[in-house]
Amino acid sequence: MLTWLPNPDAKHKVISFLDWVIKEGVDDTLKREAIAMKDSCESDKIIKEVVKAMNVVHGYDYGGGWSSHWYECPNGHPYFIGECGGAMQVGRCIECGAEVGGGGHQLLDTNRPAGGAVANAMR
Repeated sequence: MLTWLPNPDAKHKVISFLDWVIKEGVDDTLKREAIAMKDSCESDKIIKEVVKAMNVVHGYDYGGGWSSHWYECPNGHPYFIGECGGAMQVGRCIECGAEVGGGGHQLLDTNRPAGGAVANAMR
């Protein structure tokens, strides 16, 4: 399984810090930059770029077959399985720590094919 955040709490921490900068208004320029950064973190354009980049793994372009490789943890956080796209091991969600994946090409009952922002990014 592939992930794109090095720390499970990284996105949450970044958004929280940006919210603090925006709320406190430390400096007008800094506040404008924090608003722009927060918008880009939550932007569909960024999600589309990540999804597109994640569809190319080890030189193989999964392209239109994205739906058989993208899944969501029980809390709706997306993750990607390379190779054939079938779950062969259990891991942890990088966002919330819930179990992801499965075994023997069978997804855990608590996981599901990706929807939401990932599905919208591929339309």
